[in-house]
Amino acid sequence: CLHYASVVFPMAAPVEMDGSYTNLERRVQWMAQVLPTHGEAKPAWKAFGDISMRLKPSAPFFSAGEVLHSLGERVPAFAGA
Repeated sequence: CLHYASVVFPMAAPVEMDGSYTNLERRVQWMAQVLPTHGEAKPAWKAFGDISMRLKPSAPFFSAGEVLHSLGERVPAFAGA
């Protein structure tokens, strides 16, 4: 029996987007975009932000840095990252 996705999101690969990564040792690492995105691919934070705006309209994030800043305000461990 084959299973098919109901929805597919065009997500950018990690090297195609700015963002931060947290490892199991709780170290936050910043990664800068090194390759351009292809087609309609979006960074994960942008794709999920688009979905959340449709579920609950609010001001969107405009960069990966804004997402990290907001996370730092809500989770003390990320403050200042």
